[in-house]
Amino acid sequence: MSISPKTQECFNKVLSHSLRTAASDILNASTLTESAANDEDITRIRMSRVMLTIAAINFRIHFLLHYKDGAALRGLLKTSLTDESLTHLGQASLEPYFLEMGNRFCGEAKRLCYEGFDHLGMSTPCLLSQSTTLRDMRLPHMIHEGHVRFNTAEAKTVIAGSVFVYSLESVSLDLNDTHFAEQKGLGELEFF
Repeated sequence: MSISPKTQECFNKVLSHSLRTAASDILNASTLTESAANDEDITRIRMSRVMLTIAAINFRIHFLLHYKDGAALRGLLKTSLTDESLTHLGQASLEPYFLEMGNRFCGEAKRLCYEGFDHLGMSTPCLLSQSTTLRDMRLPHMIHEGHVRFNTAEAKTVIAGSVFVYSLESVSLDLNDTHFAEQKGLGELEFF
C-alpha cells in the first residue's frame, strides 16, 4: 500500500480545484485567498463538516467540506448569491446550501478522478456533527491526507476542504494541468 508524491499532489489538486469549482459563486464575488493547510489550521476552528465519498474497487476517498457559519460567511453569501431565497438568509440554516455545494464538489472530484479510474461510485453528502474531528478520519489503511482553506482579508477561515485516501493496494493518479482547465457546460442536463 503506497502512493507516490505525484499521486499525492494530484489528489491535493483535485481537492483544491473541486472546492474552487463548487464554491465559485462565493469565490468569484469575494477576495478570499486560498492556501494549503494542515491539521492544526483546520482543527483550531470549530466548523461544520459535510462528508463526501468516492469509492472504487480498490480504494476509497473521503472529502470533507468545512464551513464556519458566522457573520463573515453569511456576509459573503449575501453579496455573492443571486438566488433571492438565499440572499435573505437571516438565521436560516446553511446546511441545505452546503449539502448542495457538496454535491457539486464531489461531482467535480469524481469527474477528475475518472480520468484515472473508470469504476467510481459517489455517495450523497453526509452532514457530520461538529464533534467529529480530523482524527476520526484517520482510519486504517489511510495512505494520504491533504487540506486547503480559504481565508478572508482578516485571515479568518470561512471555507476549507480535506481529502483522505484509503487503500489496501497501491493507488496511482496522474493528472496534468489540462485536466484542471475550466470545463464549459459540465453538470448541465442535455435534452435529446
